[in-house]
Amino acid sequence: MSLYRLTLTIALAIFIGGIDSRVFAQTEIKLDTLPKAPENLSSLIRRGRVTFVQGTQLINSNTVVDREQLRQLPSELLHSLRLQQSQTKASDDTTIPRSISGLAAITAYRIEFRFSRQRYWDWDANAGKLTIQMRAKLKSWQPIHTIWFRQPPELETCWENRLMQHEFDHVRLSVDDSMRQRFASLLQEGDRKVYQLPPNQTPSDQLADELTDQWIHQTFGEIVKLIDVRYRELDRITSHGLQSLPGDSSLRGVLRPDG
Repeated sequence: MSLYRLTLTIALAIFIGGIDSRVFAQTEIKLDTLPKAPENLSSLIRRGRVTFVQGTQLINSNTVVDREQLRQLPSELLHSLRLQQSQTKASDDTTIPRSISGLAAITAYRIEFRFSRQRYWDWDANAGKLTIQMRAKLKSWQPIHTIWFRQPPELETCWENRLMQHEFDHVRLSVDDSMRQRFASLLQEGDRKVYQLPPNQTPSDQLADELTDQWIHQTFGEIVKLIDVRYRELDRITSHGLQSLPGDSSLRGVLRPDG
């Protein structure tokens, strides 16, 4: 039996998700110290809010890093570190392989977005079940990138450098507008969830908001997983930029839309 129903819309809540751009031992490479980028890369720098950093070491690769340090590393960085040492088994997720000493560059990203949230909830006191119909409207979406180089490319030819081109392919994947469109569609479509509450818990606006935000965050996490899969696939099929993008790659439509 439904006892009551409430609805609430809150505008412009914000989540920051995806991959945090923090890296260790970094020095920023100012864009105005580099030659003028070609327009296709300038556009990516603007759309992806790309910054460049350099440093001889991301972390101390000869030691075991404590869990707090590890949590600060970008997810994409961790994926790449593990791919780089595919021949070596780490004892657990806090062991960073020594083979990262050969890692030349990393692209890390995060995505900031704003949304308006709407939810309705019903409470069945007899069954102790809270039903929430939830949806949201995406208001803004901004990918933000950091490209880290162990040693920066030669200044005169930096934009033509193969490693630079490869890292910008990573940027292309995470600024691909189909990711934003997919997320917006899932939020607009919404979902209906039923929660069994423990006997000592009662429903409230705050609880409904928290569960709705949890759904939004989980939905966003699925989009991040898709981007992560593409990042790893790009590294796999190009050997981390050492080889050209295969002509039959499923990523070609995003990375080389003009052929």
